[in-house]
Amino acid sequence: MPSRPRPCSRRPLPERSRPRPTTSARGPEFPIDLDKSLAELERELILAALGQSGGVRKRAAKLLGISFRSLRYRLQKLGIEVGRSSDEVGN
Repeated sequence: MPSRPRPCSRRPLPERSRPRPTTSARGPEFPIDLDKSLAELERELILAALGQSGGVRKRAAKLLGISFRSLRYRLQKLGIEVGRSSDEVGN
């Protein structure tokens, strides 16, 4: 009987201890800076995926469910610099 492929182990992404919009029974208290909040969350998730993938951008993109091109765009947009790994040279 052939062996089954082992599932990838995915550890939960870390939560940063940073101030979040306060919430009440009705939801978040406004005003909030939505663009800034989304950029912070995006940065946090990208950095966590890069850490989990050992800095390999193709693997990080796969963990995030986005294309490699999309990850490159987001890295540039957020000013995150990552060294090129050997499996990405030429792409």
